[in-house]
Amino acid sequence: GVGKTVLVAELIHLLKRRLELGLAAAEEKRTLGLPVADPDREAKVIAQARGWANDAGLPEDETQDAFEKLIALSRRAQLESEKKNPNPR
Repeated sequence: GVGKTVLVAELIHLLKRRLELGLAAAEEKRTLGLPVADPDREAKVIAQARGWANDAGLPEDETQDAFEKLIALSRRAQLESEKKNPNPR
């Protein structure tokens, strides 16, 4: 119903906001000469998401799958941004 539609719209807005934050962080890292990819940080994000899922009574494995997709989406957006602006300095 309408409640689900509103919730989906909110989720899309949050996904967009997360990508925007990720792009800003990637640009800052490139400016500082740091690698954009951070596997240790990604692992921490996934572990944190699994913990929150567990606390909420949600399945951890499926939550991890969703966050891995989010990270892949963010990584792709960052790579596309880097191609458009290779030297932000």
